[in-house]
Amino acid sequence: LKKAALAEGEANATIISAKGKAMAVKIEADAQAYSNKEIANSLNTPLLNLKQIETQKEFNEALKVNQDAKIFLTPGGAVPNIWVDTK
Repeated sequence: LKKAALAEGEANATIISAKGKAMAVKIEADAQAYSNKEIANSLNTPLLNLKQIETQKEFNEALKVNQDAKIFLTPGGAVPNIWVDTK
């Protein structure tokens, strides 16, 4: 009877621990989702146009240094941006 009570106590402790971990994962996922939505909401057309102008400026500066370049790769997250000089 003592072993059964001990086993039940351990099982309950495991369940409580698992529930706590699951809640922590859900809270973290909810926070990440909220953060992603806020970032998405902040990305408006004028801001994206500004970033494009800034990137074009860097491209133009690089062309001053290396006038023979035909293709430039610039960081763009998971996929780099490819700028092709059409001159």
